[in-house]
Amino acid sequence: MNKLHMINSYEEHPYPSFYNNDIEYLIIGSFPPIKLTSKIIGNDELGRLYSAFTRCFNKNTDIDFYYGSEDNYFWPLLRKIYNKELSNPKEIKDFLKKMKFGITDLFEKCRRKIIKGKIDSSDKRLIDQDIRKINDIFKACTKLKTIYFTSKWVFIQFKKNHQNDFNYNFEILESPSKSYNRYIGRIPEYKRRKHEYPNYNTCQYRLEKYREKLPFIEAQSGQNNC
Repeated sequence: MNKLHMINSYEEHPYPSFYNNDIEYLIIGSFPPIKLTSKIIGNDELGRLYSAFTRCFNKNTDIDFYYGSEDNYFWPLLRKIYNKELSNPKEIKDFLKKMKFGITDLFEKCRRKIIKGKIDSSDKRLIDQDIRKINDIFKACTKLKTIYFTSKWVFIQFKKNHQNDFNYNFEILESPSKSYNRYIGRIPEYKRRKHEYPNYNTCQYRLEKYREKLPFIEAQSGQNNC
């Protein structure tokens, strides 16, 4: 598709940054999946491409909030770690407030590359991104001490667009996206564990890494298995 056809078409982030001035931790992702974004479609040709993208929001399996796609493991992992339901936006927001977490994404709006007549949904194919004003969070949240990035790619993009010398701890989480399972399968540590314990899986690997990196609370008594 000619870029001229894309000029008046883009996707907007549906959720504002979620935080208050008392947060100590900030989770930063990239941009919501197609089924969760608000779309401005400027021509019929692009409209047909979006209509062909059949994975629509499902109120029974998706959550209308950050990382809410049923294909994203983020909230299921935190359910197991913190032994909380986290099955709807209210429960998640209450949990975030209690844990002094804020949550946001890098991009406010963007376009997606079209490859072989199809919209590419991967993060690496996001183009013409408008950067979200994350610096406003840093100015307001003086108690902030640790930033969690939901993938190495998100961390790299953050560093490209924010050149400040931040006095924060940076932690890169294993991507909660389903497509990352293939990468985990190639990690020597995972392959060794899988060889020792045939039932060991990519969910357990993520769970172990998230437990190591996320803040611990005394009441935490979540599940160890996936």
